Amino acid sequence: EVAPCIKMPRIKISDFDLELATLELQEKIESLERVDSFPNYSVLSEKIMDVFRFDVIPCGRPATSCLAPNRRPLRGFHGDIVTTGIKDVNMTECRQIVLCMSDSAIYIVPDSKSSLPKSSLLPQLGKSKIRKYPSRIPHDATFNDAYWPHAIARHPMEFLERITIGFGFQRLILHFSIPDKANEKSESVYGGQGDCMSVVTTSSYEFSYIVLICNKLRTMSIIQKLQSYVKEINSTKLEKDRESITFDNDDKVVLDALGTAVAPASVGAILHYQILRQRWKHGERDAVRRVCVLTDTHIYLLNENYVGDGTTRAKKRGTPPGNVVLEVVDSGTLDLISEIKAADEDPRSITLVIKAPSRLKRAHRWRLLCYDGEGAERLIDDVRK
Repeated sequence: EVAPCIKMPRIKISDFDLELATLELQEKIESLERVDSFPNYSVLSEKIMDVFRFDVIPCGRPATSCLAPNRRPLRGFHGDIVTTGIKDVNMTECRQIVLCMSDSAIYIVPDSKSSLPKSSLLPQLGKSKIRKYPSRIPHDATFNDAYWPHAIARHPMEFLERITIGFGFQRLILHFSIPDKANEKSESVYGGQGDCMSVVTTSSYEFSYIVLICNKLRTMSIIQKLQSYVKEINSTKLEKDRESITFDNDDKVVLDALGTAVAPASVGAILHYQILRQRWKHGERDAVRRVCVLTDTHIYLLNENYVGDGTTRAKKRGTPPGNVVLEVVDSGTLDLISEIKAADEDPRSITLVIKAPSRLKRAHRWRLLCYDGEGAERLIDDVRK
C-alpha cells in the first residue's frame, strides 16, 4: 500500500499509465526501504517542474492511439483539394496540447476543444454530470469545481529515449520507449559452461511526438530548460534515471527527403528552412502547413509529412516514426522572384511573387503566414540577399 504522504499531481491518467506509474512508485518505495530503516516517503512525491503549450503531431501506432491524428484535406497550391481517383487526399495537422513536465514524467494534456476527436469531447452537459475520459475542462468551469486535467498519456522521464532536433531548429521530436511489463516473458539462456539462466524479456511501445516550434531561439531555450531540469531532478533523487538527455538531429533525413522531392534537380546549398502556412485571398479555406526552402538556386514550397503521422502519403516500412517526407507544391528559380514584402498589418504575413517563365503561364503569388514576425523578417532578408 502506497504511503499517504507521497503526493502525486492531480491529473487523471489512463489505466495503462496508472498501472505503469504504480509499478514505478512501488519499485522506488522498495529501493528506499532497502537503504533506510526509517524511510522518509515524502521524498518520493512527484513535483511539477514546468508547463509548456505546444503544437504536436503524434507519429506511430502507439502515439496515434493516444492522440488521434488531426486529419484535414490536403490542398494544392491554388487551394483546391487534392484527390487520387475519387478519394480526397488527407494530411495531418497538429493538435494543441499542454505538456506538463514533472520530476518523474511528462504528461500530455489536451489544450482546447479541437485537441480531441469529436467522439471524445465533453458534451455541453450540466456540471452535475460525470466527465468522460479523456475530455477537456469545460469552458464555464471555475476553481470551485475542482476539475482535474485529463492526460491522454503519461510517459516516465526514464523512458525518454532521445530528443531529435529538427532541421533548422524548427521542431523537436520526443521519442519514448515504454516497456510492456504486463507481457514480460521469461526465457532460458544457456551460457558457455552449459549453465542455464532465466532472462526476462520485455517488449516495448515506441511513442514519437513531433513538437512544432518554428523558432530557432525558442527551440534552443526549450532544450536548455530540459537539460537544466534533468540536472535538478538528478540532484534531488536517490537514484538517477539518467545523467542527461540524449540528443540527435535529422539533418541527413531532411536532406535525403529534399533530394528525393526535387529530383532530378540537385538540392544545392540550403540558405533557409522554415515551417509556415500558405493561405489564400478568397474562399473559406484554412491555412495549410507548408515548408519554405531557399537554396542558392531555387525557392521551394513543400508539403512536410512525417512517417507514421496517420496519412498514407507518409507510410514507409522500416522507417522510424517521425522521419520527414517532403513533396514539392511549387517552386521557382531565384531570378524569377520579382517581389517579396510584408503582406498586411500582421507582421507574420508575407507575399512572394514568382514571375512566369513564359508568356503562356501566369505568375505565382505565394501568400505565406509565418509563426512569428521574427521568422517573417528572416525569410524576407534571406530572399533579398
